[in-house]
Amino acid sequence: MKKALTLILLMASIAMATVSDISNTANFALNGVTTEFTFNFPIPGSDTSQIDVILVTVATGLSETLTETTEYSIAATNNDFSTGGVVTTVATYSSSFSLTVVRVTPLTQTADLSTKSSVSYASLESYFDKLTMMEQDRFQDLSLTFKAPAFDSGTSYTVPEAAERANKFFAFDSLGNPIASTGGITGSPASAYGLTVTQSANAAANRVVIGLDTGDDVQFAGITGTTGAFSGLITANAGITLGADDDLIGSATSDITINTDKFTVAGATGDTLVGGTFDVVGNIDPTSYETTRGGFLDEDAMASNSAVATASQQSIKAYIDSLIPSSKLVVKGWVNFTGATATINDSFNITSVMRNSAGNYTITWDTDFANSNYALSICVPEVGGATTTGNISSLSDESCVIITKQGTGVLDFTPIMVIAIGTQ
Repeated sequence: MKKALTLILLMASIAMATVSDISNTANFALNGVTTEFTFNFPIPGSDTSQIDVILVTVATGLSETLTETTEYSIAATNNDFSTGGVVTTVATYSSSFSLTVVRVTPLTQTADLSTKSSVSYASLESYFDKLTMMEQDRFQDLSLTFKAPAFDSGTSYTVPEAAERANKFFAFDSLGNPIASTGGITGSPASAYGLTVTQSANAAANRVVIGLDTGDDVQFAGITGTTGAFSGLITANAGITLGADDDLIGSATSDITINTDKFTVAGATGDTLVGGTFDVVGNIDPTSYETTRGGFLDEDAMASNSAVATASQQSIKAYIDSLIPSSKLVVKGWVNFTGATATINDSFNITSVMRNSAGNYTITWDTDFANSNYALSICVPEVGGATTTGNISSLSDESCVIITKQGTGVLDFTPIMVIAIGTQ
């Protein structure tokens, strides 16, 4: 009796650890910096092979199980895995990835107890802990499986045998029982044509199957620029968006029409018809326009003499500038100046006005005349009712000398005006 009491008291005095964390999984978002990841669930003993470290690509959901030692290491918390541990990855992973640490407890029992052997309380507890962890692992697995609610007891969830469900879809009949279906929510098989569409090897083969290259009309909610060729009518209800390097090309006989008749490029003739305002942001290259039916010409000499083509601003200016030197109808130089000081008030094609003496002036042209056979007009104001005149003393291609008089005497007038016409 005394020995039994001692045993009971000894057992009562030992503190028993518990497995209180029911999770066997820890998930981590990555940031390209952190390499240490702490998990709080226990593992049996110190065997780190019971831990799987899984790297997941966020965008695709594809996963990869990393290899211990070469890609990560595991250390116990305070040298004891009963409260978890720390996974340290060799590499850093960006936010494009996530990390999952999961316990996978082996479904084995390695203890061999005999009726006469002694067993420590710690050993017994480790056996019970492992059983608890195994149960937790199975619970986690079951939580990720397909299952029916508890009240749905009248339905059979046994799937058809392999031969019946091969190459078919998992579906449910009208009673909610699983069936192997070839398509459709009622279990109706797909048509032979439907199977050829879904089983096409690639997009090009699929276009042939559904007849896009046979002239059928195709209607889209919107078209974004991409590589591809279509025949027949294409209607884009939400607009056509083309990228920087994309082209919208019609055949030699087909038209490209935008908003009915608002903008049309005729395939047969190449004519562009605009039914509204035609706004151009940027420059128009004159050389890219056809001229046989009008278009845009850039000819400095106006050699084509077209009755329908539009000339460029530059070509008009160049043509007019080319006419001025040889024209005998255009004023080639003029000046308005004060006689007493030879100060120029305004002028055109004048280099200088020099007062040689009272009423005697030399006017020098900026652009010379072709010769001295040009016409000169001199105007002076009337003074005191007496006769005033402007006279030519001499002409050269570079300059002229004029004399202004009142009666027979020379006089400085204000203003004195001179105009010259001739060939330059």
